[in-house]
Amino acid sequence: MPNIKTDIIITKSILNDITGEIKREEFVLKKSKIDKIKGGWRVTYKDFDYILLSMKSPKEIKMLLYIRDLFKSSLSRVVINKTVVSKNIDTTRATLSKFITRLIEYDFLMELEDKQYLMNPFMYIPFKANGKELQDEWIYIRKNNLYKRRGLSNDEYKQIKQKKLDIKNLKNILIDKNRMG
Repeated sequence: MPNIKTDIIITKSILNDITGEIKREEFVLKKSKIDKIKGGWRVTYKDFDYILLSMKSPKEIKMLLYIRDLFKSSLSRVVINKTVVSKNIDTTRATLSKFITRLIEYDFLMELEDKQYLMNPFMYIPFKANGKELQDEWIYIRKNNLYKRRGLSNDEYKQIKQKKLDIKNLKNILIDKNRMG
């Protein structure tokens, strides 16, 4: 419903103390009624729908929504305590770990070096969160490779994940000490 605006005109008789005359004056009382709607808008992008559609069971949907709701407007980085979360959603720690790894592969979560996770703000923005700020942070971390694990670059990590780079070759990689934290 649109806002309802009302103007009430009140006419009063006023006595002028100096002249003793009674004058009629009009006063306008303005009121606006604003219909309230239920709050709680979140921004969901189409990519989040694809993540949701990739879930294999209702339990996975429950895990996804639980993890998603850990991120609040004031918390862009979250440490996921796998033991506590697995108890809350009635699953094993190993299942939850595999699920989180899948969310990282889907680019829904980013694991930072200090065991914190960042949710992709190009898929989902929590209620009352500053979307621009979250997206700028996501881009900055990606651009500067701040999410690297064990000092590896993105490409090196992907090669290990695809088993194209074995442990022997890792010894030959020069690791920048500044990237290690």
